[in-house]
This record gives sequence, structure tokens and C-alpha cells, in this order.
Amino acid sequence: MKRNILERFNAFWGLLFLALLVALVLSQSNPYKEALSRDNGFFLYAGSQILKGKIPYIDFWDSKGPIIFYINALGLLVGKGSRWGVWLLEFVFLFVESAVFFRVVQKKWGHGAALFSSIAWLYGLSRVFEGGNFTEEYSLFLSFISLAYFISLDGKDFNNKFLLLLGLALVVNFMFRANNIGVPLLIFLSISFSQLSSRKYRQLAQTILVTLLATVASFLIISLYFSQKGIFAEMIEASILYNFFY
Repeated sequence: MKRNILERFNAFWGLLFLALLVALVLSQSNPYKEALSRDNGFFLYAGSQILKGKIPYIDFWDSKGPIIFYINALGLLVGKGSRWGVWLLEFVFLFVESAVFFRVVQKKWGHGAALFSSIAWLYGLSRVFEGGNFTEEYSLFLSFISLAYFISLDGKDFNNKFLLLLGLALVVNFMFRANNIGVPLLIFLSISFSQLSSRKYRQLAQTILVTLLATVASFLIISLYFSQKGIFAEMIEASILYNFFY
């Protein structure tokens, strides 16, 4: 009984510490004192236009994937037109991924390793944050969830739930920005090469098939929405082809 109380007490202070670290990082995007820059300002503008019924790539244009526009629209909706709504979404995203990753590292390598790694990665993020509300920031969410799940499996056979998550992470990160797929892609490649070198051909086939199916299904679901809007070609041209030639 005393042990359970102590564990809950330590968990509470651990979460509070992570919340403070996240808040320190997000002080760079504090709407009360920080001005908008070009990119994050445009994403806010795009979100406001979506709330007015405007269509991405037709009524406004940018070379990023579409999800960043809808994240900003959701933030403005939550904040009733205020930047604080977007700031709140940033906090929730960073806090959840920090807490999940901290818990997994703590269980595998201990409290000290979890504390050090959390401080290290959040400090690194603060050095490149530049006011926040960027595609790379939101892509961290599924990347960290996938990485935490990957670590928690600890070399066991990778179940279909994990592979479905990996496929979803590939597509969603791609829909933020094409080169944001690094973390889920490297996890997929490391699993595949490990199974190949261990001659686990059946597991390798399952890994490739399930991840591929999850990737295709996720891409089709998102693409169908934009096809229904009549802007699928415009989305591909702006977020992929433009950046390739650029």
C-alpha cells in the first residue's frame, strides 16, 4: 500500500516536471509576448481561412502538406480565434509524447536514464524551436509514440497493432511534410533488416505486408477527402512535386 502511494507520488512529480520542461520550450511561442514569423504566421492564416470555408491550395497556397493547416484550424477553433488555442495544442502534443517516452525509458533503463533523455531531447528541441507551430514539431507526436512502442517491445515479435501504427505514422508525417518520415521509416527498416539477418522470413513478410497495407489505407482515407474536395491533384503538386523540383 505504501509502495503504491509512493509510486503515485513520484509519478505525479515526474509529470509535473515534464510539464514544466514543455512549458519552458513553449515559452518561445507564447502568444502574449512573441510575434509570429513567416511560416507559423501563414499556417495560422491558413487555419483561419479553413474555418471560413476556404479550400487549401485553391483559396490559399503553400508548399506544405495539408495537415498543418487543419491543426491550426482546430487550434483557432479551440481558442475561439485566439493563438492560445494553437499554443494549447502544442502543449498537449509535446506533453503526451514526452510522458509516454519518459515512462517507456524509465521502465527499460531506469529513472535516471528517463530523466536525462527527457531533458536532453527537450533542450535540443528548444534550440531549434524558433517560435513553434511548424510541421516538424507536430510530426514528433507519432514519431515518439512509435519509438516508445518500439522500445517497449524489447526485441519481441512485432504485433500488427504496432505495424499499423507505423504505417499511420509514415502517412501522417508525410502529409505534414514529405521529409518528416525519417523516424518511422528508420524503425521499419531496422525491424526489416533484423528479421532478414535472423532469417525470420515469415515475420519479415508480415512486417512488410501489414505496414504497407496500413500505409496505403491511411493514404487513401486522407486522399479521398481531398479528392471529394476536388483538390487532390493540387495537393500532390504543391506538397510533393513543387518541393521535389525546388
